Amino acid sequence: MSGRPREKNDSEYDDLFVRFSGFVEKWLKRALYVLLSFLIVFQLLLQIPALRYYLVKVEQMEGIPYNHSK
Repeated sequence: MSGRPREKNDSEYDDLFVRFSGFVEKWLKRALYVLLSFLIVFQLLLQIPALRYYLVKVEQMEGIPYNHSK
């Protein structure tokens, strides 16, 4: 029994695994960047009171806002 064919198969498997994991890693990074971008944009939108009223259900259930400048 020769160890040659097994080494070739292992090497081929390793190459395929490295290519596949590189592909998956690239897509995971892209997904992370997209989700992080959405998070930042959404948090910025929540800083605008008029938009926050429509985006956050709890804001609509709040009472009359207290005006501090009297």
